[in-house]
Amino acid sequence: MSVPITASLINLTTLTASDLQNLISVQDGHYNPQSLCYSPVTGYLYMLQVLEAGTAGNLILNQYHKVSGTWTLNGYMYLNGFGHGTSFGVFNSSGSTDWFFTEGGDDPLTGRGLGITWFKWVHNTTINGGISPNGYWPIGSDISCAVDPGQQYLAVRSRSILDGKFYYTVWGVGPFLTLGPLAPNLIDAGPFPEYSQDSRTGSGNAYAFQGFAIWGSYLYTISQQVSPPTASGSPDQQKWHCRSYDLNGTLNNSSGYIAVSSLHAGPTATPGEIEGITPWNFGGPEQLAFMITSNGGSPTHKWNLHLLS
Repeated sequence: MSVPITASLINLTTLTASDLQNLISVQDGHYNPQSLCYSPVTGYLYMLQVLEAGTAGNLILNQYHKVSGTWTLNGYMYLNGFGHGTSFGVFNSSGSTDWFFTEGGDDPLTGRGLGITWFKWVHNTTINGGISPNGYWPIGSDISCAVDPGQQYLAVRSRSILDGKFYYTVWGVGPFLTLGPLAPNLIDAGPFPEYSQDSRTGSGNAYAFQGFAIWGSYLYTISQQVSPPTASGSPDQQKWHCRSYDLNGTLNNSSGYIAVSSLHAGPTATPGEIEGITPWNFGGPEQLAFMITSNGGSPTHKWNLHLLS
């Protein structure tokens, strides 16, 4: 079994970043923007925030719709006890209501997810406990997930208890809703390993993982360099990587990925932290959208939407 090739590979070696919209408002400025996804069925854009990026595991799901060409906050859901919000996914084969996969059952020490849960959009409401009424599958530690909303694939990233490294598993949304992790894995070789540099954290030249997206048989990750201050004491340009993987293995190099693009947030970024990545432009050439936080300091967090093409 393999992941069907249903989307074209995005060539990361020729990527350029462009602004789509800056200083987008959030439901509560005390929560840090973490990740985003786009629903091609309803046309809504969604963004997750985490409470002060701490270990509380409390999130806000923001819903945006386009008004006169501008993404405008349209509603929210408070998700208490739902992990860190590193990545999440939207699924909806038809109809006016979007559904979501997120991490859930957060670790009390780290605030990271311990499993996968799902729920539908309910306007301006709260879900408590990190386990939605619709289901929860415990999987491992440091859980995050993403969805290809066009093909209804669910990708889950988790840390192995055997070697401490991160791996990806891909299921069809329908089978997973029925069988959970017992559903057939679409990746032939089993859990797919992440390039180790993108799993590192720390100082100097370490890179911190900031999110991922799945589109067809391809996986895209973003990671940001933890840059030390320059000699003048001002923050260095913030470097980040976008890396592509062939989940079927055919196009990957000897290091286990297809290509990597090194980009900069720019010396004026404040702080310009890269957060979240999502498939974009389902009606035309494949593109990716991502966000950069605009850190005015709590409670004035906002975010900027950018396009990779």
